[in-house]
Amino acid sequence: MAVNLEKIKKNLKNLIDLNDESYPPANTEIGVVYGYLSATDNHDNGVNLFGDLLIEGLSLIGDIDNPAAPIVAWFLSGLVNSYNTSTPASLLSPDITQISSRYVATYLQIDTDLITILNDTENNLDKEFTIPDNLNLPAPYNDKKIIKVRELGEDNCNVPAKYSDDFNTLKNAFVIGFRNRLVKQELPRINNYAIGAVHIKYGTKYWLYIAQDPPGGDKINWTGGDWTITNIELQLQGRDVKVSGNSFEDFNKIAGSFNEQSGSLIVVEGKTDSSISYKKYYMLQGFSDGEWSGWNLGSNDFYNWLFKDDGFGNIMRPNSIGMRDDIFRNWGITNGNLLPNSIN
Repeated sequence: MAVNLEKIKKNLKNLIDLNDESYPPANTEIGVVYGYLSATDNHDNGVNLFGDLLIEGLSLIGDIDNPAAPIVAWFLSGLVNSYNTSTPASLLSPDITQISSRYVATYLQIDTDLITILNDTENNLDKEFTIPDNLNLPAPYNDKKIIKVRELGEDNCNVPAKYSDDFNTLKNAFVIGFRNRLVKQELPRINNYAIGAVHIKYGTKYWLYIAQDPPGGDKINWTGGDWTITNIELQLQGRDVKVSGNSFEDFNKIAGSFNEQSGSLIVVEGKTDSSISYKKYYMLQGFSDGEWSGWNLGSNDFYNWLFKDDGFGNIMRPNSIGMRDDIFRNWGITNGNLLPNSIN
């Protein structure tokens, strides 16, 4: 079968453009992420973990409804993956001491390798890359293991040209995936975030009360009328919020609104026809069990940037980082793995 060398070269040029045009906005997101985390970009996560950031961005590209999208994801992720087994000297420099410097070195290395193939395409047709296992593509694109340069000449491979709408769609998806993976790596590492819980059960109504001063009882179990709050990390400075509802639908709506106010996650553990029990979890800075020791909630701006949803199925900010329940449970935050399953 004849190989379309000109098409392969055109697609290589467009891949170079995609790499070059993705770098500025993705690099800007590094500063944005550390700003929201109130931290400084002062460490290098290394070839492997940094590659995971790029591969997450390429996973989002591969999920786009465009015939070339999975090929773009396969090829570039395979190239990035090759740096784990045969690391170029440029990526071993002792001058790489930040995520941002790691990125500039990697993006330039990707350009160098693509240009090398472009300048001698005919002799690189059978050059192949192993697609990494952590490239997350939908079926039927998730079983491919190897990609060769010659596949850039196939009929369905038309990498979008620079500045076209399809090109911008691929670029924007990459930037979002890169940003989200960076947050997922850094959030557990920075600011000592941990998860704390409040358990409340109240008859046929559903109350949630957080106050600087306890409403009554001792500091472990508070009682009042027909309700009990069991709470081992009770006082949140400057917060005094009540939540109630007369039906499960009302509860979901109002509890979701409360999550939005405080960056929390309500996990419903039990329901009957007339009652509900749940735990209320917070993502807290500097948290430790016991009486209040100076830990606090993050800012509303931080939680709004972090969470897309209200925890009850309603997407509030589609451009934010991730889903509330997933972040609480699966992003490596201390105690997140201890959350019970929700029946909601």
